[in-house]
Amino acid sequence: MGHKIYRSLAVSLAASAIVCGCALVSQTQFRPWTGNKPMVGSGGVVTNLSGFEYWEHGAPTRPFQILGVIEQDSISSPILTLYNRDEIAKQLRAIGADGVILLKANQEISGFTIDKSGPYYTASPTKVEHSALAAFRYLRVPPNSAPDSHTR
Repeated sequence: MGHKIYRSLAVSLAASAIVCGCALVSQTQFRPWTGNKPMVGSGGVVTNLSGFEYWEHGAPTRPFQILGVIEQDSISSPILTLYNRDEIAKQLRAIGADGVILLKANQEISGFTIDKSGPYYTASPTKVEHSALAAFRYLRVPPNSAPDSHTR
């Protein structure tokens, strides 16, 4: 009888995880930036992916303009991470951006996935990632104008 209760509980939890997971697989939203003053960062860590620059811990040292903010919520998984990069790249191509600057990123546990292996059940946390990225475009600034050196 005890095994039936555990199995019933495991099936219920797994079904809940699937329903919750389907509600939020990945959601990407772009919001335009108001203001067009050129900026210059002090450098940081940059990675090139899909032809775009991904900046963390700082911003580009060349003059740039913020075009908007890309906000993304997704379930954490290696396959979805690749999908999320493709979604961000599509957004960047559509607005003519050169890259993004990471503004924030965090994770939270939204539930658990139950797996059965032989007579044992294991529970794995389902993580939801939240991120905000500033999409930017490099500018050609005349030598006599001074862009802001203020970013984050």
